[in-house]
Parts: sequence; structure tokens; C-alpha cells
Amino acid sequence: MWELHTYAGGDFLRMIFNGIAAIFGNDSYSQAVAASAILGLMSVLISAAFRRGELNIQWLIAVVMLYQAALVPKTDIQIIDHVITNDSATVANIPVGIAAPATILSAFSYWSTQAMETVFSMPNELQYTDSGMLFANTLVEAASDFQISSPRIATNLAKLRLLRSFIEFVLNARVGPRD
Repeated sequence: MWELHTYAGGDFLRMIFNGIAAIFGNDSYSQAVAASAILGLMSVLISAAFRRGELNIQWLIAVVMLYQAALVPKTDIQIIDHVITNDSATVANIPVGIAAPATILSAFSYWSTQAMETVFSMPNELQYTDSGMLFANTLVEAASDFQISSPRIATNLAKLRLLRSFIEFVLNARVGPRD
């Protein structure tokens, strides 16, 4: 079983992979692949007729081998949602050619997120692994609660604001009528 890690996207991924399993699991897909294979074989035969019998089927063999290796074997994917744990699910009958890249990229993303949060640690309530896509919203809320704790710094900032207002007034003030 392959593991796919997500942060608050488990339900969406479950629907996507259920759709993939439905597409690759019925006979109409197999009939479409068979029709494509027949058209490919016919194009190889037509090109061989115009090339005086030179039959070039390497690409056709490569396509058949890729299809047999990537789309025929099926596997299960376990979707692990780290934020909304109720959205974790297992989806069956996913082609290995789709499951393998998805889970490898997911594992790398999960590892890199964990490594970044370990090295550049923040308070527990501000970690991406706890809040998912609402991480930026959590940071904005935390920044809005910022308060100056030193009275000296508060006084200096008030004087700076007054000085900037005065300089702005002096630079923009004009004597006489405005044009």
C-alpha cells in the first residue's frame, strides 16, 4: 500500500483517486486502449508500405511495455490527512504508474515540510502541519495581536509618527493658490 500525505485535502484527493479508479477499472477504458493499439499498428503498417517494407516498431513496443508496466498493475493508496484526520481514506485499484509518482512526490513534500518546521521552528500553534492551507491566516491573526511591551519603544514610535506627519505636512504645504 502506498501512502499519500496531505494537509486538509484528504476528501478532495479521495474523490480524485476514486475517479481515477473508476476510469481505469471498467471495460470501456480497455476497449479504448485496444482501439488505440489497432490504430497504432495500422499506422506502422502504412508507414512500412511507403518505406518499401522497412518496419519500424520500436516505439510501438515501447508503448505496449509502458502500458503493461504502468497502467495494468493496480495498487491501493492510503490518503493520510494530517489536519482533518477524518478525511483520511484508502482507495483501491489505482494504476501503479499514477500511484508511484503521486506518493513519491507526497513523501518528499511531507519530509521537506517536517524538516523545515524542525529547523526553522515556530510555536506549535503556528505550524503548517497543524493548520494546513490556513497557515497564512493563522500568521495574520497572530500578527494582529502584536503589542509593544516597552513604554520607551511605545513613546519613541509615537514621536516618530508625529515627526513623519509634520514632515509630510511641510513638504506638501504650499503658499498661495493651488494650480
